[in-house]
Amino acid sequence: MVRLTLEDSAGALGSQYLTTVTVGSTQSSAQRGPKSHFDFPSVAGTSETAQVDIYRKVGTCKVAFNPATTERVSCQVQPDGELKTLDLTLQTSPEQSELSWNNIFGWCNSSTDGAEAAASVSAVPVSEGAVILPGQTGPRMLVLTDVGEEIDDEASLWLLHQHLNASPALEADIVFVTGSPLERATRWAQVLNSLPENHVLTERIQYYVGPTTTRHMRYRMMADAAELLSAGLATLINKPFLGGEYDVVLQISPISGFSSDFASPPTGPLGALAHVVPRPGAKGLTYIVVGGEGATNFPRDELHIGFKKYMTEKGFAAVHVEKANYLNWEKAMFETFPPKLTELVLDDEWNKAVGRIPPMVANLFVRFRVNTLVNYEVVDRAFAAFEEDLRGTPDYVRATKWYISVEKKVLQSIREAYVKISRESDNKSKDTFGNVPVSEKVKGMKMSWESICSRVCVRDILASTDITETTFSKQTVDDVMGHAITNMTSKLLKIYAFNRYVSGRDPDVAQLEPYLLGTKDTSPMDFRNFPELHGDISAIQKEVVGNPMYDPAGMLVGLVAMSADEEQASKLAMKLSNTESLISPEDRTLAMKNAYAGQGAQALVDIFFAEKEEKITRAATLSTEVRLLFITDAGDEADNEAALWLLSTHLENIEELRVDVVFATGNPALRAMRWAKILNSLKKEDIPGVKKIHYYVGPETKREMRYYTKYNPADLKTAGMVDLEESIWDGGKYAIIIQASPLEGFSENFVSPPGGPEGSLGRLEPSFAGNGAPLYIVVGEEGTTNFPKDQLHKKFKDHVLQKGFRACHVGSNNYMHWRTDFFTSLPAILMKEALQDEWKKAVGRIPPDMSNVFIRFKVNSNVNY
Repeated sequence: MVRLTLEDSAGALGSQYLTTVTVGSTQSSAQRGPKSHFDFPSVAGTSETAQVDIYRKVGTCKVAFNPATTERVSCQVQPDGELKTLDLTLQTSPEQSELSWNNIFGWCNSSTDGAEAAASVSAVPVSEGAVILPGQTGPRMLVLTDVGEEIDDEASLWLLHQHLNASPALEADIVFVTGSPLERATRWAQVLNSLPENHVLTERIQYYVGPTTTRHMRYRMMADAAELLSAGLATLINKPFLGGEYDVVLQISPISGFSSDFASPPTGPLGALAHVVPRPGAKGLTYIVVGGEGATNFPRDELHIGFKKYMTEKGFAAVHVEKANYLNWEKAMFETFPPKLTELVLDDEWNKAVGRIPPMVANLFVRFRVNTLVNYEVVDRAFAAFEEDLRGTPDYVRATKWYISVEKKVLQSIREAYVKISRESDNKSKDTFGNVPVSEKVKGMKMSWESICSRVCVRDILASTDITETTFSKQTVDDVMGHAITNMTSKLLKIYAFNRYVSGRDPDVAQLEPYLLGTKDTSPMDFRNFPELHGDISAIQKEVVGNPMYDPAGMLVGLVAMSADEEQASKLAMKLSNTESLISPEDRTLAMKNAYAGQGAQALVDIFFAEKEEKITRAATLSTEVRLLFITDAGDEADNEAALWLLSTHLENIEELRVDVVFATGNPALRAMRWAKILNSLKKEDIPGVKKIHYYVGPETKREMRYYTKYNPADLKTAGMVDLEESIWDGGKYAIIIQASPLEGFSENFVSPPGGPEGSLGRLEPSFAGNGAPLYIVVGEEGTTNFPKDQLHKKFKDHVLQKGFRACHVGSNNYMHWRTDFFTSLPAILMKEALQDEWKKAVGRIPPDMSNVFIRFKVNSNVNY
């Protein structure tokens, strides 16, 4: 093989010029300098001639060279018009290589035997006084992308572009893979072509194509040579990926189409992955996959598992970027986007809301997760905004009645089309999961199916069916996914019906069939078949912005890894291997915005690796700072929120006190909603203790919540509890523990506690800061609600006593009663909840199956009486 590289560091060849190099009968084209590559896969022998053409035809240069030897030969081009004379230098070096050809629609395999050669051309204006030859490169990244699936890919490539523009030492190769790579490249070309004329594109990104496969493309388009040419990507037509030297390899796509034989790979692009090797001098080799094993980008097949093994053998640390390091889309990120990219993001976010992942795509685990978690929360958020403004209006009432009339048809269609096809697809898959109860663990993973479901999804299923919290675990995977899709569809079709009524039309049942059942060209629930909405729906569309940024999160980690030193890269890999969050959600969002704004490599490194001021302060003041742990089952009685308010107000007056609040039992994140509602009713400057309280969640259990509240992550974020579901409590050192909740869900093994939140009580340690011994305080006597006489609670009490805590119970002798004069210092919403709670205690009896007979007797014959 011969590779010619045209280097034009002075920028004499602007974007309006096309350069071609011809060797024999083969021509290769490139656009835009300062560096362009020309590959000639079939060149061999001892003497060849390379012809360089620059169009608007400005001149020709013929260079005689020997591909089998190392030599330097020169010629000159004297162009007409405004260009200066160019001095072209050809450097050759022998290399063994074979390769397959690419045309605009796919691969035609063709190989040659024997030695071939690689070469590079450097070109600079003579007036510069020197010929610049390619030198040793800085850190390099390989990106394997399936642009055209979800907007995440395009957003990732734009993030890379912005970062490299601000980081002159970094380089990257982008390879479009699976399906039709040139169609994928055309979509990216559309984004680049929407940039202003004066926008400078980095020249340190090279583009290649991988093998063509039969994989579908979500946003299908024809490969467009003119679009590619305008964006500077015309060379892709004859530019297959053959491997290379890299510091970081980022996989944001499956890699089907490449060979799984890494021991004796085939020649050409099919075997290219076996030629991905470390860059000499690289310090922190990292292979990053977005998503876990078994997810879309990493099917558990011979190819993907084999490539991961190959990369580790080559010295790369293989890691997966998963949920703990994702972040969600925010409209503020659009500020640096090309216009076309912003348009595509909004379209994609809306399409995710109305369209379901095809029932034969990816695997059952991915389909279940997307339908019961990712898409579900998006649809719920859009519908909540719609419902908040329009509930009770005549057209909303009509839309609801109309949906009730078609509900059975919708449910039946979803079961007979989507769920049935999904089941058939899973049964045929080599990686089958089976239609098991959702209480079982996902095959090959540590999590159960039901733990994947959004709590909003579970709430809606319980509300719309006769399934209870107790029987939910017994439902099968297919049944739960079917209910989730039905509930999403009900919300979307109510929006559709309302839209029809307000525009003077009746909903058309006939429009539902293509959407629910699919067509010969589309699968069931395809976004393309969702009934058309009329008028301005931008307000609803904006509400769905907030999906996870999967691939950009992976790209962010990849960019950090490129600039990390060896020790930092090792820490990065270790945390990712343990599925830990690398930085706080707030810092993650800040880092993403900084990278999109083009603030460069050092800005990212400072965020990811600099010691946080808070950690330094905490370490320095450990001997004087008093840390308090408050375990609460907020949401059961107003007492819980009243206690949190008392704690918050008290913190304002004690400088050395810091508090960790852990929401426990049931759905811990949901328990935080009532407290978030109270905080959000206040002005930010009126919220006491906000900088001294950290919020966490304990293990989830099946315990029901007395006051069920709608789950809304946006409300939690506003209240300062960003990504609460990801803030898993894992123990710590405390001077005071206040237990205002039972401890169910935690492990009773305090000798060898398990990992995760279940074992966090076993990782509690005493802190001897403050005055006197550390205290463990339980609200209520032994045998009452917060301290059942079971093994867990008894063992925990023994455990903290052995650790040096003094244990005590706050019982009835130290209780007091609510008084109306307390309300004057409470937020209005907390006062309202306290009054409602008091009334409900008066009219309602403690459930006959709750707690134990002693508590029921005491409450009914004393407290409530």
